[in-house]
Amino acid sequence: MRPPQSLDDPASLSFADLVKQQQSASSSQTEGRGDLLLAYGSCLLRKFRDKLGDALWGVLETVYLQALEFRQDRWATYCLQALQTRWRDSTRVKRLKGIALEAQGQWAAALCHYDSLLSQQPHDPLTRKRVTAALKNQVKKESRNLNHSRVFRPFAGKMKFVEKRNGSHCFLEPPSVEVQALEKTA
Repeated sequence: MRPPQSLDDPASLSFADLVKQQQSASSSQTEGRGDLLLAYGSCLLRKFRDKLGDALWGVLETVYLQALEFRQDRWATYCLQALQTRWRDSTRVKRLKGIALEAQGQWAAALCHYDSLLSQQPHDPLTRKRVTAALKNQVKKESRNLNHSRVFRPFAGKMKFVEKRNGSHCFLEPPSVEVQALEKTA
């Protein structure tokens, strides 16, 4: 996680300042600064959880989502457990569990989880959006993994792609003598 830039250390701020900073980090001005949301939100939860009142649940959800993004598993588990304790049967909290499965790359489990939610509430548009997002993210991730094969397409007739796991290196080897002989006769 990147440290907050151009702002005070969250631990040194008062409750009012932390709430203000956390809300401003949620604004469109700092879009893409999930590290700020995580830093200020986690500090709010550590130092001022009792003072948050009903805002606690929004802070927990925000910190949970950012913790997933920045792979802060302990914070994500803590926030999800707190939300599940308060709203055990909430569809929204159940969707958050599906988002955790997505973040872990467990696409099939996430889609099964969403299917079970849709079987309970078939017309829930937010769960349907999560299914769509999960499928898109799965395709993106898989296409990134397969992108290396596109790079070698121009060489397909001339070179043979052999993937050898030697650390993280992939090597290209020229075609064998047998393949060259077959190409000459064809």
